[in-house]
Amino acid sequence: MQIRIRFGPSPYEDPNTQLAKLKQTGAVVDYEVQFQSLTNRIPGLPESFLKGCYIGGLKHDIQCEVIASQSYNLQQAIGLSKLYEGKFSYAKLSNSQPKFYPSPHVLNPKPLSMFSQPQTHTTPLVVEKAQSILTVNPPYHNLPVKRLTYAERQTKNEKGQCYNCEEKWHKGHKCKGQMSLLLLDGVVPDSS
Repeated sequence: MQIRIRFGPSPYEDPNTQLAKLKQTGAVVDYEVQFQSLTNRIPGLPESFLKGCYIGGLKHDIQCEVIASQSYNLQQAIGLSKLYEGKFSYAKLSNSQPKFYPSPHVLNPKPLSMFSQPQTHTTPLVVEKAQSILTVNPPYHNLPVKRLTYAERQTKNEKGQCYNCEEKWHKGHKCKGQMSLLLLDGVVPDSS
């Protein structure tokens, strides 16, 4: 009895309230452990109620997917939430790899003047934005890009040169000219 008083849950904590307020903040597995420990302290709850509480506490993106899949019971909802968490974490990893598609504004920036007047627009901005999106980002293969092979990169690394220009590279180095650079790993250039 003394062990339960010392290490068990406080008699002043209401597991019903804790279950109602439980939200996923970390991994689904951690949320499941918290959920199971609370539900074990509340006997007699119907499974449909437990399933609703479990799904209601999930992160929004996972919650929407589990609801859309129309799980039949709590165990299926738990399994689906783990699957969707894996799906979303994989999608975040694959989207986190940087992609470089330079726009003409990066290649030819317009100098700003302190005395330039702000332009007023008389046409809807939505139309202008849609048209500018179509024209601002042309396909990357039409842009002037200097391609460095692995051997060229190794040579520049050994000499301590900048990839873009022939100057010595140092922290805070800025190239005098502007250009785009595409690094190739293990790609053999066409002989044509």
